[in-house]
Amino acid sequence: MTRREKRWLIIAICTVVMLAIGGFAAFMILQHTDQPKLEESTDGSDIELIDEFVIGMSSDDSNLVVPEFLGNPSQGAYGSNIYAQNPWDLKVFGPNLLIGSGDYDLNVGGVELYDYNLAAERFYSVGFLPDEQVTTFKEIGSGLIIPGTDSTAGSWDWGNWYYISNNGSLSSFGNLPKAAHCFDAVEYDNALWFGLGAVDAPSQIVVSRDGGQTFEFVPFRDNHGERTDPFRVYNLFESDGNLWALCENDVLYVYRKELGIFDYSYNTISLRCLYMGQVANNGGVPFSNIISFADNLLMINGKVLVTGGMEDFRLTESSILPMAENTEVFDALVKDGTLYLLAGTKTSEGWRVSVYSTEDLESWEEVLYFNSSNFARSFELYEDSFYFGLGSSVDEANVHCGEIWRCSL
Repeated sequence: MTRREKRWLIIAICTVVMLAIGGFAAFMILQHTDQPKLEESTDGSDIELIDEFVIGMSSDDSNLVVPEFLGNPSQGAYGSNIYAQNPWDLKVFGPNLLIGSGDYDLNVGGVELYDYNLAAERFYSVGFLPDEQVTTFKEIGSGLIIPGTDSTAGSWDWGNWYYISNNGSLSSFGNLPKAAHCFDAVEYDNALWFGLGAVDAPSQIVVSRDGGQTFEFVPFRDNHGERTDPFRVYNLFESDGNLWALCENDVLYVYRKELGIFDYSYNTISLRCLYMGQVANNGGVPFSNIISFADNLLMINGKVLVTGGMEDFRLTESSILPMAENTEVFDALVKDGTLYLLAGTKTSEGWRVSVYSTEDLESWEEVLYFNSSNFARSFELYEDSFYFGLGSSVDEANVHCGEIWRCSL
C-alpha cells in the first residue's frame, strides 16, 4: 500500500469513528430531551415505578389559575419563628376551615387555633391550646379530635387531646398517660386509640373504651415474641379490617384482637425510600397521610407509595407514583369518590403548585396549577373551591409561610 493510500485509509477510518461518536451523542440527547427525572427506590428493593403518569410535569396551560389571597392568621403569632406558621393541616368542619400550626421541635409555648368562616369569609380564633403544635385534625364520630403533639403543661405524666363538637365548641382533655407527645388518633372496634411518643411508659398506644374518660396501654410484641417498645407511633390506620401502627423505626405492627396486643408485621418492603430527597418535612411526622382508596393503600410523604392493600399482615404489590425532578407530594384528600393529590415543583422563580385527581388510580388529570413563592403544605376542597396553606422549610422560612389562598373552579 502506498503512502497516499495509507493516508486516505486513515482519513476514512477517522471519518467513520467521528460519525459513530456523533450518532451516539445525538442518540443520548434524544433520550434525555424532555424526559422527566423519575424518583427511584433507594434501597434496591423491588418497588416499581408507575410510568403512565408523572406528577409535576407541565401540561395544559388552560389549567393555570390565579389564586385569591385570603390572609395569614398566624402571622407574627410565634415571634421570629416563622417556620411555626406552617399550616400543617387544613380541615373543613361545618361552616369553618380549621388551620393547624406550631413547632413542637423548638417549643413555641402553645398554639392559637384559627379557623376561616366560609360564609362570613373571615378568620377567627377558636381558642388557645397548651400544646406546641397542631399537626392533624381527625374526624371521628360527629366531631373532630386534635392530638396534642407536645404538651406545655410542664409534666410528661399526662398528655392532651382536644375535641371539637359538631356545634363548634372546643373541649380539652389532659388524661393521656405518659404522653409527652401524641401524634395520631383513630376509632376502631368501638374504641378510641391514640399513637404516642410516651416517656417511661410500657407502650406507645393507649385505648379508651369509655369515650375517652379513661385509657389503658396496649402492649407490643416483636418478631421474637417478646414485649417491646417501638418508641414512637406516628400513624394509626385501619386496613383489611385490622388496626395498624406505623412506628418511628419504620416497622408496622398489627393489632391482634384475640391476644390484645400489637404484633410485629413481617414487612415485605422498606419505607425509607419515601423519606429521600425531601424539600420539607411534615412537622416531624413521617407520613402526612395514609389513605385507603380504590382497594389500595396510599402512604404519602414527599413520594406516594401505592400498595395493593394488606395480605397475611403484609403490604403487597408496592409501587411508587413517578414524579418529575424537584417535585414532591405534600397532601392528599378524598372527596365524593375522587382522590386529590397536592404537589409542588421547585422552579427557578419559586414553586409550581399543582392538584391532580383520579377516581381509580389509573386515569389521572391535572385539575389546576398556579405559580407561588412557596409550596403549599396542605389543602382542602369545599364546594367548588380549593383552599391552600402555604408552607416553608426550616432553611427557607419567609413571610408568606402560613398564608391561606383560594382557587375557585
